[in-house]
Amino acid sequence: MWLMIYTWRCSLGVFALVVSAIAFLIGAFCFWVSELGQRRRARKAEQRVKELEAQLLKVQAASISDVAPAAHTPDSLTEESVRT
Repeated sequence: MWLMIYTWRCSLGVFALVVSAIAFLIGAFCFWVSELGQRRRARKAEQRVKELEAQLLKVQAASISDVAPAAHTPDSLTEESVRT
């Protein structure tokens, strides 16, 4: 019963503010802990997207180098001569 030895006098308003501040901090901590898993998943997803984009660029570069250059169209078939 050593806690009963100490007393602290304050108004009810101050007591309510202290209790609400403590409750707010506990709630913020719980929210922060719950968000850790979501942040970890988001970072992994972003990393996976970067890897897939790099892989896509490699595949596109390989497919462009494999495709033969397009044949040059004669002047009679260009868009400018067809419009007139």
